[in-house]
Amino acid sequence: MTSILEKKFLDILNNDEIKIVSFDIFDTLFFRKCLLPENIFEIVGENTYVKKYFDTPSGFKKYRMYAEKNARLTNKHLQDVTLNLIYKELSIPKKAKEKIKQIELDIEKDFLVVNYDLEKYIDYSIEKGKKVILISDMYLNQNELKYVCLNKLKNIDKVSKIYVSSEYKLTKAKGNLFLKVLEEENIKPNELFHIGDNKISDNLIPKDLNINTLYYGFSNIQEMAFEYEKAYINKDIKQGNNVRKLAILRNPYEDEFENFYFNFGASIFGPILFEFSHWLNDLSKKYKIEQYNFILREGFLFDKYFKKLFPNTKTNLVYASRNSTFPIVIDLDNMSSILLGTQRAFTINDLYKSLEIKIKNKKILPYKNELLSKASLINIDNITLYEKIREDLVFRKSDISEKNIEQKALIKEYFTSLEISKKSIFIDFGSGGTILNRIKDILPKKQIPKINALFCINERGYEIQSKNQTLSFLPYNQETLKYIETISRSPEVFEILLNLDLSTTLNYSKIDNNIIPNALLSNCNKNTIYKMKEAFLNGIDTFFETVKIYKIKKNHYSRDFLVKLLARVINLPTKYEVNFFGNFEYDEGNGTNNIYKIVDKNKIDYVNNFMIEKIYFEYIRNRAKYRHAFPWIEAVIATIKPDFLINIYKEPNKNSSNLQVILQLLEKIDRSNEKEFMVYGAGDLFKELLPFLQDRNIKIISLIDSKAQLQEFEVLNYKVITLEKAFENINQSNLIIASGVFTKNIKENIEYFAKENNKRIEIFSI
Repeated sequence: MTSILEKKFLDILNNDEIKIVSFDIFDTLFFRKCLLPENIFEIVGENTYVKKYFDTPSGFKKYRMYAEKNARLTNKHLQDVTLNLIYKELSIPKKAKEKIKQIELDIEKDFLVVNYDLEKYIDYSIEKGKKVILISDMYLNQNELKYVCLNKLKNIDKVSKIYVSSEYKLTKAKGNLFLKVLEEENIKPNELFHIGDNKISDNLIPKDLNINTLYYGFSNIQEMAFEYEKAYINKDIKQGNNVRKLAILRNPYEDEFENFYFNFGASIFGPILFEFSHWLNDLSKKYKIEQYNFILREGFLFDKYFKKLFPNTKTNLVYASRNSTFPIVIDLDNMSSILLGTQRAFTINDLYKSLEIKIKNKKILPYKNELLSKASLINIDNITLYEKIREDLVFRKSDISEKNIEQKALIKEYFTSLEISKKSIFIDFGSGGTILNRIKDILPKKQIPKINALFCINERGYEIQSKNQTLSFLPYNQETLKYIETISRSPEVFEILLNLDLSTTLNYSKIDNNIIPNALLSNCNKNTIYKMKEAFLNGIDTFFETVKIYKIKKNHYSRDFLVKLLARVINLPTKYEVNFFGNFEYDEGNGTNNIYKIVDKNKIDYVNNFMIEKIYFEYIRNRAKYRHAFPWIEAVIATIKPDFLINIYKEPNKNSSNLQVILQLLEKIDRSNEKEFMVYGAGDLFKELLPFLQDRNIKIISLIDSKAQLQEFEVLNYKVITLEKAFENINQSNLIIASGVFTKNIKENIEYFAKENNKRIEIFSI
């Protein structure tokens, strides 16, 4: 499918008035493998020679960034600076400057990768009889640009001229470099067509000059996803970012819904399924695996992309579910165990259906559509409905046993037909491996595989699998365990995405000596599932095509990074992810007719009646409790206050005890209904408190700190002054003490000041 961007490019290119096509260089014609341009400096700082002068990689990065800032201040008369002017600002010997500068150029060269799609655009332009030039705002000169990247272009000879800001001392950002191009090329604005990734300098500025433009960048939806990703992961990735970006830029969908699911497939599940497939293949060499058995429903996607990379491998799609394998473990001597399910949408009728019997008890029948979880709250004949059901199941034990024996035989026969051996492997999503354990209980010992695999496994999963050798793709370690718990207890978002339109296996029948799985197609997401599936799979396919073009090998993305990539979606969702995923319908895969939305209005109304900060703080202290009541509490919070979570994650001290102080302060502030305050304390706690005050439209009259006695200063665009100056022309005010440790001393000083100066100060503190 042709991308939206390529269609737009070709449409504009067909304009006969256009004589010259210009391309931006960085993040357009070339991508860096790493996440942020400045991360190159940290990689430079890892060099042994550089460490002689700067000790740590992050130390060099900081000094290199300030060197550029200082160079621009020193040369304010120039619109742009050169690499030489930047290195001139570093306080190291001249010889060292030259050597480190060359190290930086070598690393830039290694990290810059050609955008093959844009290379193709150059050829299209030449075929149409257009002249091709490059225009870039960059401190590198032409020779340096040719060294680090331009010589990698197969068609560099087709580029007529390079206009770079460091040489012309003019920039695209101010529009002057475009004017210089028009002058030197002797063309009118409408005869130039410029392509670039910067919304302002490559799009709005030239457009204002009547130059034709194509914004070659991300939508607001995708920009926000990357912003949230950076805040959450808070760590650079040194490779692969270019491939994810290019896969997204190949999006063919105009429709926002399809566009979103394509991008999600291309940027998140593409890399994950690519590495997962390679990991599974590596197991075949290590454990001599001859057959891969993917358990449906997630197994459909796992199998699809595994076969895409390894088409000659023998695979099976296994029709099995928690429901269909339940007869293996049912305890007929303890009917109470059957009632211990934790499903949110499982009704009493669903329970009887799962046991393959009908409700006959006239006392129970009127309640057949009640949730099983509510049965202990309903009384019948002086006992609970829960007890009534248990009594009925005991009474009907023989009926249940008959069906159970029949199903166990069918299950055994079904798995025998799959030709399972010790050289087989079962693959399931996770995270406890319940189905794997049940299969093991039914297979003859000689057929039980040596190992099995889960996409992810959590603490409970390790307990369940403690007697088996079950491997996990997503690694469980000290750093990743909190992310694994998030994914394994996720609000079914990933389960729905991976299950798509596939039906759930309920049980098995025998027809003409063949075992046939009986499956039920879910009624969930019926209006959107097929549209979503096409776009989502196209996104993953596009990623796979892109890695093939760039000859990407396995282990390109670390498994630790992929864990965080998935967990971010749940813990820090964008408003678009909340909108699209929150509207997912779910029936818990049990064939029930009871359907609920991942984020429903009742949950939003419930949280809205409380202080969001307090609920969030309680949630992070007891996630397990809230996960059952709220499938996705982060999405509920983001629905009410879209910026609440990102403001927490952007703060470096987001996990500190400051949050508890902030919650106590906000509780008092909210009760007061006041909207104007002074704040005493301009430190980290104030910086963390500020977004919450802004959310409440609270005006800060003055920011006060004792350090202002020596000299006034600024924090987050607020001038910090003394207590005396704040009350020069004011006799009364509300005042928040933004401190936890020194609150008592500060409060005493303020009260003393108020008494001595006859001021009325309402203090808000912990």
